[in-house]
Amino acid sequence: MGILQKWLILSSVILLLSTLLPTIRLSSMSVAFFGALAFGCVNVLFGWAFKLIANVVLFLPRILSLGLFDLLIPIGVNMVLLKMVDQSMDEELEIRGVGTLMIMATVITITLICLK
Repeated sequence: MGILQKWLILSSVILLLSTLLPTIRLSSMSVAFFGALAFGCVNVLFGWAFKLIANVVLFLPRILSLGLFDLLIPIGVNMVLLKMVDQSMDEELEIRGVGTLMIMATVITITLICLK
């Protein structure tokens, strides 16, 4: 699947979540496309480092939980990346609340796993 298709799907997910969840605010429809672009750039630049740090720090809990943390690490990393995108886009994209951030990160993580 091409990068343009992934970008369109991710921006559609952001747009859909903003209509379903009242705690996500977009100033316009085009912000979903720029948000997906910003998320992709932040993921490329910082995502690998956050995943590496999380895997090293949570090595023992991953073993003791028989791999349950392997499901939670990508969601946690995507939460951090989404918060970074939220902070960088000032008033255009606003994600209010940790619960909303977790729901959004979970849906995006599932979408990205399905796109692989």
